[in-house]
Amino acid sequence: MKGKIGIVLALSLAMLAPVVLAYGGDSGQTAPTTNDYMKQCMRNAENAKMFGTFTYDATTEKVSGRFVEFTVSQDGRISDYTVKRSDTSIKVFDEAYMTDFTPMGSPRVEGAMFRYTGSDAMIMAHNNPPAVLHFTTQNSMDTVVYVLADGFTATKLPESYNVRIEGNGLIGYIINGNSTVSIDNGTITIVLPAASQSLFRAIPVDGIVGQMNQAKIMEKIQEGKVIGEVSVSAYSGEKSSDMMQYQHQVQLQVQNAQQNKLEIKVSAQYPEGKCVVINIDKGTMALSGNQQIMVKMDGQKMEKADIDTVLNAHDSKGRYNVAEGSNGYQICVYIPHFSDHTLTVETENTGESSQSQTPGFTAGAVIIGSIGALGIAAAIRKKKA
Repeated sequence: MKGKIGIVLALSLAMLAPVVLAYGGDSGQTAPTTNDYMKQCMRNAENAKMFGTFTYDATTEKVSGRFVEFTVSQDGRISDYTVKRSDTSIKVFDEAYMTDFTPMGSPRVEGAMFRYTGSDAMIMAHNNPPAVLHFTTQNSMDTVVYVLADGFTATKLPESYNVRIEGNGLIGYIINGNSTVSIDNGTITIVLPAASQSLFRAIPVDGIVGQMNQAKIMEKIQEGKVIGEVSVSAYSGEKSSDMMQYQHQVQLQVQNAQQNKLEIKVSAQYPEGKCVVINIDKGTMALSGNQQIMVKMDGQKMEKADIDTVLNAHDSKGRYNVAEGSNGYQICVYIPHFSDHTLTVETENTGESSQSQTPGFTAGAVIIGSIGALGIAAAIRKKKA
């Protein structure tokens, strides 16, 4: 009888082994590395239309990505800034530059971010559907110049420092801090004081949720109500992210990212409530039939509400909205007061509780394990009898 129990145990373990030991010394496969997982994160993000990898060719000075491409000279002048969509490419700016930019080192790309550091300023671009182009000053003033491509017009918005640009099927905004703004024959000049910024952001057509809520979010970015946006993709313990600070004094940091749970730190100083936007692909937030997304602030569950309530909130109650697209989710969160906060995005069950699965095991593995356990139990019962 002992022999029979041993056979059952061996068969059960053998059935489990191919699932648990996906890579082994005799498998003929090489275990994935952290770099492999990071690349998969970027592929997942690009497929979900959140962000993608930038490449930079120092010889041609070309910066290329799935959603944005341009050239950059050694003095920091951006040329032919182009938004790439699934069916077309739209050149938005012939040129965009800071008049007093003094480079320190060479341009760099890291993931979805292009960065060129100056002695007292920074130029950044994001390879994402909003095609964000970002100029910041530090300890002294500077002037940012945007030269529109053919087919575009610019209009300064009343009672603000912002400019709306439109043409060739694209609508976007140049959002500025306290500044002097002038428009002359397709050239937009922004005189920025120290510790300020000017950024361009398009209303995306190809995004993780398409154009759902995009016009409303863009309006609140202009008003200074939406202060930042984070896009995250996680895979097998690694993560890639793209973070955009729409106000100069905001800091965003992804502290933890795994399947079905994110933790994002938001740091700012405001006397009133503000909003942040979080984009997550469906590989990272993989919901079962009885689950939904829940958001907590500093460990406390927030209230779910419609998008207008979240974006227009001014009271002391935190709220969030979830918009679902074919490839992922866009979450708008209203933070009612500020210092440093941690936003946790995770799942919760909406109906009957379901059995959780161990990370790395599929439903098939759970079934096989159950069969093995039943076989062992049957053998033991037989022995006792």
